[in-house]
Amino acid sequence: LLEQEFRAFGRRFQFLNPDAKDPARKSFKEASFFTPHGRGKGDLNFIEVYESMNLLLSGGRRTALAIYDEAQAAGLTIAGEQRDSFGRQYLKQAETKERVRTLFGRYFSTLPEMVKKFAMANQKRAADLQAIEQAKAALAQMAKGHDYGFVGMEWSKYFGDYKAAKKIAESSPTEDLLSILWRIAEDPSEAGRPKPEGSMSYGEIRIFSTIVYYLESLFQAYDNSPHDLVLNWTEIKDSQARVYRFLDELIQVEKKVGDWAYERYFKELYLSVDSYYPCLVAEQVKVPSATCLRSGPEGDRVFTVVDIAKVIEVLKSSMAKKNQAAVPPR
Repeated sequence: LLEQEFRAFGRRFQFLNPDAKDPARKSFKEASFFTPHGRGKGDLNFIEVYESMNLLLSGGRRTALAIYDEAQAAGLTIAGEQRDSFGRQYLKQAETKERVRTLFGRYFSTLPEMVKKFAMANQKRAADLQAIEQAKAALAQMAKGHDYGFVGMEWSKYFGDYKAAKKIAESSPTEDLLSILWRIAEDPSEAGRPKPEGSMSYGEIRIFSTIVYYLESLFQAYDNSPHDLVLNWTEIKDSQARVYRFLDELIQVEKKVGDWAYERYFKELYLSVDSYYPCLVAEQVKVPSATCLRSGPEGDRVFTVVDIAKVIEVLKSSMAKKNQAAVPPR
């Protein structure tokens, strides 16, 4: 009943996309996953409903409107009669994204720790890019042989240095956090609508902003042993109960549909949430490696906001697939 009443209310006040298929149910599912006290059970208790409304008002309304209205005032709307699902003018995509990057700290000032994590992610990416460039320069110098300093130098040291530099030069930098979030924010309800080239809808900004609040909610719920702006394995394991039911249903769907990579192997493998979830988080792909599923993730590591954003991206695509070929919960 609450879902039905919220559907009309949410569309009227633009908490929900008017063109989306059953957006109220989707919002309630997200609430069970991403609110600070979410239980992942689908049916919401009072605290989950309260926190969900708070997130929708903060991220899905207030912050999204601030981003859109300021971009509009800055002259970033695209001229013409085309309108998005919310009846608003489209914005210039590249320029709007750059504004959000520059003003991220102000738009999300109510989430000071998220702003810190955003800065940490940017610093890590910048350091990775610098290390890759330095490694490429070192390889170029080594290729010259005598210029690198062969005279009196042990070959084993040379090849050791070469191997280390080559590994760094061929590595990938930490992915840009905002690029991941904008991918998650792609609005499926805009797919069939004529859209100006290089444009962005208000719906995408709304989803983007809400995802930022969702991320902070997850860290608020689990980053506590210790509280250090990253999640360790203990904290990741604590979060498994929240997504257990969804992933259990997803596994049954995938086994039934049978379109995962290594189809025969996955059908034969005893695949459970207990084996799948740690590997999903560790490798951030829908189909983790067979080695991980058999033996578990290697090493003791921590997970940054970039890692968790990539997990959400995988879960979003999995949720879309699950909705297309859902099976009843066991």
